Amino acid sequence: MNILTEKSSTTLKGTVWRKTCFLSEFSEKAASAACLMGWLHDRALVPDPTFGGIVLRITLRDCSGLRDFVVTTKPFIDLLSTLEYESVIAIKVLGKEILDVKILARAKPAIFSPKVITDFSTIDLVVHRPLAIRTERMKAVLRVQDQIFTSARQFFHKEGFCELRPPILSPATDPGIRGAIGADVNFYGKKYKITTSMILYKQMAICSLEKVYAFSPNVRLEPVKTRQTGRHLAEFCQIDVEQAFINYHDAMALAERLLVAILSDVKNNCQKELKLLERSLTIPTRPFKKLTFQEALNILSKAGFKQLQQRKELPWEAEKMLSNTFDEPFWVTEFPYGSRGFYDRQDPNRPAVLRDFDLLYPAGFGEAISGSEREYLYPQVKKRMLEQGLPLDEYSWYLDMLQHGVPPSAGFGLGLERLTRYICGLENIWEATAFPKVPGVHSP
Repeated sequence: MNILTEKSSTTLKGTVWRKTCFLSEFSEKAASAACLMGWLHDRALVPDPTFGGIVLRITLRDCSGLRDFVVTTKPFIDLLSTLEYESVIAIKVLGKEILDVKILARAKPAIFSPKVITDFSTIDLVVHRPLAIRTERMKAVLRVQDQIFTSARQFFHKEGFCELRPPILSPATDPGIRGAIGADVNFYGKKYKITTSMILYKQMAICSLEKVYAFSPNVRLEPVKTRQTGRHLAEFCQIDVEQAFINYHDAMALAERLLVAILSDVKNNCQKELKLLERSLTIPTRPFKKLTFQEALNILSKAGFKQLQQRKELPWEAEKMLSNTFDEPFWVTEFPYGSRGFYDRQDPNRPAVLRDFDLLYPAGFGEAISGSEREYLYPQVKKRMLEQGLPLDEYSWYLDMLQHGVPPSAGFGLGLERLTRYICGLENIWEATAFPKVPGVHSP
């Protein structure tokens, strides 16, 4: 039995104040009184249609939603009329009668109230997150994200994967972070990195478990200008996946099954939230369409992007345009050698390309997944590192590991916030996480 719905006394008289049910569970027909607790979302003095005079209509909010109550007792009206919106209160209710009222926490006057927010994409809601997180819209987004976590875990359990706790600190981390910079900390006299990707550790883990995944937090200090893309955070989470003894086609098939499973679960289990967000989900058809990098360049060139370079990533504007040309997720594969990190495997039969891939969402939402087969042989990895000018001493543990038998593998990272943004149809990625860290914005 839910501890909030345990049987209580008929009147709940006395000094005991304990929440007995959520607002969504409360029934005026219940034989027992209920103790409800939440936030004062709204209030208004209104005429009493039954007996005349003035009564106070209050809207109480908790995690389950909103509920209106009518306060008729003058002392309670006087007490509640002194409160600012977002004050935390408790009421004891039997039927339609409010038996008692208690103020749990008085709120001070706020810059804005969650109930009056209409523009959810504004950067002000990042700065004022303690208030913005209370909106019904934000609750819907976070419930969808919770379903994503649940669905991913269920999927990987069925697929035989083991979940790992990801590293936060490392003597070296992923250098291929596309214009962002990493953050350093002093780890007992030695400079360590805050993880930008756990890719090197995934190769370590598959030497033990072969099939692994993690919900991996990453910190990448992106240029301030990336804020304009609406899809970059300085702190974000990836669903990081790696499997030994598979190729990049196998990894893409795994990612397709994962995405379809998550979308299907959200569509089935989050109908209330999707309705509030005015979002209709379509489950994509497998296998997803595949473009080579060169085919993507040809499409973009015909669309007016004339200065794209072979050994560079697609610029954000080009990626968005490419994304807008499709109505289902699609792959871009086989990026040119030199365009990605040392760990993306060079195709031994076609040295000019890599065995890697990106998944792009449709409708302009852009990159969803990035992955590849991995370089795993010490001589080739060392050669690639030297070509990219990396300090070998920082990667000494990794290079040593490669000389102790690391298997061929493939894997990918799926951005959690980008997936949430796509599912919920959000304008900006900072709407897709509880505690956003946006490039150049100082926020909680």
